[in-house]
Amino acid sequence: MSRELNEKIIGTSFSFTQPIAMRLDEMISGVRSDIAVKVFGDSAEELQKIAEKK
Repeated sequence: MSRELNEKIIGTSFSFTQPIAMRLDEMISGVRSDIAVKVFGDSAEELQKIAEKK
């Protein structure tokens, strides 16, 4: 499933896990939703602009 999605949506990364492991990861990272978007880069200003987009 991950390979199919990555081929159709270039530049993405998908994670599939068991519900208990997912909840533990959420507690560690502070994410409290079913979908999370992580944006990486060198410019804090540009990352802030991207984070504020809706």
